[in-house]
Amino acid sequence: MSKIRKSATGHDARLQSLMGSVTGIVLKAVLIPLGVTVAVYVGILSALIVAPSLQAYVVYLHKVTLTWGKDLNCPEQFGMLRNQAVPFNIETEDGVKLHAWQIVPLGVYQRNRDAIVDQDLIAPVEDVTTTLNFQLLRNDPEARLVLYMHGTSGTLGSTIRPTSYRNIYSSAPDKIYVLTFDYRGYGLSSGVPTEPTRRP
Repeated sequence: MSKIRKSATGHDARLQSLMGSVTGIVLKAVLIPLGVTVAVYVGILSALIVAPSLQAYVVYLHKVTLTWGKDLNCPEQFGMLRNQAVPFNIETEDGVKLHAWQIVPLGVYQRNRDAIVDQDLIAPVEDVTTTLNFQLLRNDPEARLVLYMHGTSGTLGSTIRPTSYRNIYSSAPDKIYVLTFDYRGYGLSSGVPTEPTRRP
């Protein structure tokens, strides 16, 4: 009887030892990733609290350009025809320069192609009002100007935005011009986006 009891006790001890090591492995497998996740989360929150400038990068995503090496001063790289879009800067009251494009609709471009292409434009143009593109808009009483203000992150040349411009002016290719610009701190615009300046 005592041999049976000893054998059962030895078996119980081995079983408890095995259970203890399995429980330890499972706990480690759960607690280590959980601890790392909590540490990363606390680290990110601490960085956001300590460095307010980092908050702007995370909230506004203004440094995420999504243009993959293309030059915003060369709209042809984004599918525009030569000189169809004129890059220029709009200066705000507080001295911030907003990078913009004025885009001529395709019908107007085709009628004035030679004159538009022959313009010797150096981007960004200093005075957009001296360009043929602007004069065509100003001198046509039937012309319409759509102000396209893209959402947060990226630039005026990012993702589907150039296609959106084409879709807009295609609805009336002889009448609809597009003016688009990057907000403060986005793309080639100067300044830094903040809540009080989250306006053009």
